[in-house]
Amino acid sequence: MARQRVLVKIGGSLAEDRRALSELCSALAEFSRSGADLALVHGGGKEINRSLELLAEKPRFEGGLRVTDEPAMKMVEMALSGWVNKELVRLLLGEGCRAVGVSGVDAGQLLADRRGGVPDLGRVGKIREADGSFVEYLWAGGYLPVVSPVSNDAEWRPLNINADEAASALAVALKADKLLFVSDVPGVMRDGAVIPELDEARIAKFVEEGVISGGMIPKTRSCLEGIAAGIGEVHICGWNGRDGFLGQISGAKNGGTIIR
Repeated sequence: MARQRVLVKIGGSLAEDRRALSELCSALAEFSRSGADLALVHGGGKEINRSLELLAEKPRFEGGLRVTDEPAMKMVEMALSGWVNKELVRLLLGEGCRAVGVSGVDAGQLLADRRGGVPDLGRVGKIREADGSFVEYLWAGGYLPVVSPVSNDAEWRPLNINADEAASALAVALKADKLLFVSDVPGVMRDGAVIPELDEARIAKFVEEGVISGGMIPKTRSCLEGIAAGIGEVHICGWNGRDGFLGQISGAKNGGTIIR
């Protein structure tokens, strides 16, 4: 029987909470021992902001994307592919996982183009192509990849990539059985309650009715694109402790929104 392939993307305050990260890594280690192939994709916006303060620069955003000039790109790569990535690796190693930290740069996993348009976002990219063979190679060796979203352009220079986009692209390349987005958002909401399951028809209906609005519109549409391209199911969920996460990732109990 083929091993289940699962990608987890973490963001929001979870990425800043050492205790929650420790619990997450404990849960990932336990689930990995059940026989699944796991990869963890991360962002790290607040750590980037702290790094930019060293340059006496204020973070700037346009349309939800970080404006990244050349000096800022160096800090983005150092923060994401350096400190944040290795901190997660260390936590997983402490739980007995053979974790290894990589980025979209390594082995040319993620190739991207600079985003055009006005305003100019600088070294901010959009994924053009994802190659899952390096992650598969690591899985075959018994490793758990921890992936920073920093990627290459066509001239092998770094680009800052939205971590949600990087996770989706990699999950598609791997034809993952599950992709979990874990953050401050508990799921897709309606009247204060989480909608447990969605499909294309219901998403279109809820967008039209205004139930799904703002940044959740592109997020759910991106999930649908991923499913159409080969991902089994996508979970949008919040962090509600180790047991809650294990229930979510194993399929024993859904506390978020599952898009199929």
